[in-house]
Amino acid sequence: MVKIRRGIGLSFALAALVIDAAFAQGGIRLAPQDFLQPGLRSGPVRFCINTASILADFDRAVADLIAETMLVESTLHDIVDPYLRPSPYDYRIIRSSPDFYVDVINDCDAVMGYPLPDGTVPNWLTVSRPYYTSSVVLVATDESFRRLGDIPHDRPIGGRIRDDTLFRAYLTTLPQGRSWRLVPYLHNNLLLEAVIEGSVAAAVVWEPASAFYLALEGQSAPPMHVVEVPVDLKTVELAVAFRAGDAFLRSAIDAAIDELAADGLLRQLAAEFALPAPP
Repeated sequence: MVKIRRGIGLSFALAALVIDAAFAQGGIRLAPQDFLQPGLRSGPVRFCINTASILADFDRAVADLIAETMLVESTLHDIVDPYLRPSPYDYRIIRSSPDFYVDVINDCDAVMGYPLPDGTVPNWLTVSRPYYTSSVVLVATDESFRRLGDIPHDRPIGGRIRDDTLFRAYLTTLPQGRSWRLVPYLHNNLLLEAVIEGSVAAAVVWEPASAFYLALEGQSAPPMHVVEVPVDLKTVELAVAFRAGDAFLRSAIDAAIDELAADGLLRQLAAEFALPAPP
């Protein structure tokens, strides 16, 4: 089997998206044409980094690995939301935003950290296979809480609507008096603080958020552990997004991700960043 490092050329041309053609079907234009720079281009692959994500540094390292595997030159470009503050310990990315659209069309060949299946992919984008898979889990600091049933029913559990939908649905199936009250929190920082302070007995949270929270809080925060629940919770997959017309680049990066996964390098890189191992 021929390795990607030998099979992919040192350089290739990238065809940019033709705006009117891409949106003819829906008649949608997200930004004035004057702001866009469509046309043919060649040169380094431009990887864009979602700076709103707590995994931005990890995404940069993955982009470098992908470029090295493909034997192509690359550059990194940070995508910054000029209007919204990043949600702490989150993986969010701008969606349906004219600013994001202009960034991608003008400055990006590949956008790192695009979360799946969190929402739908707009018709002007296409995505790679995931390069990092993580889970939403129930975490607690009380060592006696090892299974959901160990938590007293009069103790609330915290969650975010983005991540606790499946857990919330499970609670509705339980008999009256045998369930728990689920308290909503705005973002992961508040949610994890509530667990530390004891305002909630446990929290339904994106697992890397708890890992980063403990790493950044240092010795001031007690350790958290995953509590076993009798239902599968949400899976968060991070992929690379491209303009809809860039099928060749998507195929090449898919092949690179496959090789990096087979070699164990993606899992090794996740461990270097203290990320939970993929499920």
